[in-house]
Parts: sequence; structure tokens; C-alpha cells
Amino acid sequence: MDPQVNTILSRLGKAEKTELKSEKVELANVKDLKKNVQDVDSFLNSVTEQFKKVGKERITLQNLNKQLKKEANVLIKNMSSIEKQAKDLGLNINDIDIYKRAEQLFKDADKRIKAVDKFVK
Repeated sequence: MDPQVNTILSRLGKAEKTELKSEKVELANVKDLKKNVQDVDSFLNSVTEQFKKVGKERITLQNLNKQLKKEANVLIKNMSSIEKQAKDLGLNINDIDIYKRAEQLFKDADKRIKAVDKFVK
């Protein structure tokens, strides 16, 4: 064969090998992309499910907080009534143990109500 033909065929062979290497690199990139897509899809599904759960829990928390507000209002009314009765009878309100506990519970409830209101907004 003519030396020029051999040189041309040799160069063509090298060019084809280079293209194959390029295709292998591209296939590796596709494989990496495929794994990345699967990972993102999996995390997206997890975040979506968790978001739904948190949404439901948020609603539950809001409902419980509303109930706590109602009960705290009843508590403060009862405390006011007891205060008035104690005053009418000449008793010291601080001598009534359950009143002290009610007072502390009201303070705790008030703090929690405010914290929940701030949290769910």
C-alpha cells in the first residue's frame, strides 16, 4: 500500500478512537446525571411528605392553642371569682394553695400561647 494511504488510515483510526473516548466521557456524565436526578427526586419526595406532615401538625397545634386560650380564659374568670369571694370573706388569697397553682398555670399558659402564635405565623 502507498505510504500516504497508510498514514491517512492510521490518522483515521486515531480519530475514531478519540471519538469513542469522547462518547465514553459523555456516557459517564449521563450516568452521573441519572444518579443525581434520582437523588434529587428522592429528597424532593421526602421533603414533600415531611412538609405535608408538618402542615397537618401545624393545624393540630393551632387547634390545641385555641383550646388552651379558651381554657385559660375560663381559668382567669374562675380565679377572679375566687379572689372576689376571698376578699368578701376577709381571707388572704395567697393562703389558698390551688389558687397559687392556678396562677402559675395561667402564666405558663399565657407564655405558651404567645410562643405558639409566634411560631405558627
